[in-house]
Amino acid sequence: DLVVALDVSQSMLAEDISPNRLERAKQLINRLIDRLAGDRIALIVFAGNAYVQLPPTTDYSAARLLLKTVSPDIVPAQGTAIGQAIEVATQLFADTSAATQNNNAAKTKALLLLTDGEDHESGLNEALNQAKQQQIKLYAIGVGTTQGAPIPVYVNGQRYSLKQDENGQTVNTALNDHALRNLVAQADDGQYFALNDGSGDEITDLLRSLNKLEKSNFEEVAVTE
Repeated sequence: DLVVALDVSQSMLAEDISPNRLERAKQLINRLIDRLAGDRIALIVFAGNAYVQLPPTTDYSAARLLLKTVSPDIVPAQGTAIGQAIEVATQLFADTSAATQNNNAAKTKALLLLTDGEDHESGLNEALNQAKQQQIKLYAIGVGTTQGAPIPVYVNGQRYSLKQDENGQTVNTALNDHALRNLVAQADDGQYFALNDGSGDEITDLLRSLNKLEKSNFEEVAVTE
């Protein structure tokens, strides 16, 4: 079971990586879906709050379709509630384990957290403790650069200006690499990857790590109308 938690806050529109942070994160998820074979995947989106966009499924076409619709507009409250995203993912894993009565589920839980790491909300430590109790392996993927970039503002789909603070200064948002590495250090057997314009192939490294997790069997019934 693989749960992907995707940051859709406005800072993910920054263009310090091409075409922007959110699109690069979505590209990585699509490449991951292309290489899945029989693994269940779920999608959570979060900004000021976290929501389940797609429950665990092997319907990869549905996953790609819903991923296309993801943007900052689908979450009403802005912010970066990483703690709540982890909490929602933990509950999703618990619900899935109960539904399938899978005794081996604890060995097969992986949470992919794609974010620029600007955590503006509380409750992170409590969420991490809950994830540890379920033996969820956390993969934090830092999206962006530590140099950062301004945040574009869009009106009716058109680029309008750059986000400014209360003093009229252009806001610069940077990848909080340090915070994400600390997050992984606190997690149960976590791992950190950087997603930027470097030459590394993040998806290969990620899949190599995921394939080391112990697998378990489950049965799924698919109905097509």
